[in-house]
Amino acid sequence: MAKSPSSETQHLPEQIRVSVGSAIVVGLLEGKLDAEPTTAYLMTHKAGRCAANCGFCPQARGSQSKAELLSRVSWPAFSTPRVIGSIANAARAGKIRRVCIQTLNYSEVFRDLCGFIQELKLGTDVPISVSCRSISREKPGNQGLRQGGPSLATQHAMCSETSGQAVRSPPFDEMRAPDGSIRDQYQAFAGWLDRTSPERIAQKRDEAERAFHRVGITFAVYGETSGTERLIPFDIVPRIIPAAE
Repeated sequence: MAKSPSSETQHLPEQIRVSVGSAIVVGLLEGKLDAEPTTAYLMTHKAGRCAANCGFCPQARGSQSKAELLSRVSWPAFSTPRVIGSIANAARAGKIRRVCIQTLNYSEVFRDLCGFIQELKLGTDVPISVSCRSISREKPGNQGLRQGGPSLATQHAMCSETSGQAVRSPPFDEMRAPDGSIRDQYQAFAGWLDRTSPERIAQKRDEAERAFHRVGITFAVYGETSGTERLIPFDIVPRIIPAAE
């Protein structure tokens, strides 16, 4: 159900980036997909680069890669009203069940984020996830996230729909439930972890890293001239997702 407009008008960014697969699903681009995503993946847009300079990211301020790339995926920019309308239509048709927004680091990012989320919520109740840098409730302007009401924000930045304030959330523990008990899907692995020495775990990590190098699971840092291939970041502790989820 669409929401009624807020009494406070938020700033709406002119453009927002959409992953090419999501753009096809919501009708912004024409194309064929082997598997259509049910999450619309978006990224905030700005002229120029992200203020951060992460070595692996094509959005980094020092990167020489194309600005529409992220994780080897193209993210073309579209007008914001067009994106909002397309997502709302796709959600009503059952094609989109969640929206995930990746933010760049720049001074107006939370202003843009609040405006976009508020406007999107006027047309659809689809859940919204936001991946952004950590935020503080004391910083002016961050409380505006409550008006958009994203259901989840990663990297410890969460907008609480119950308290109506931007808060720092505890990290999510995949293995343990909030009461400290082991989740059902992790019972067998937790037993192995308890029985295994730190030395043995370190040995298994070394074996995994050698295997990654051997089969070429690596990446090159954008802008580097040394040609050094780096390992894709990984954790030997698996993320176990039960079939019901």
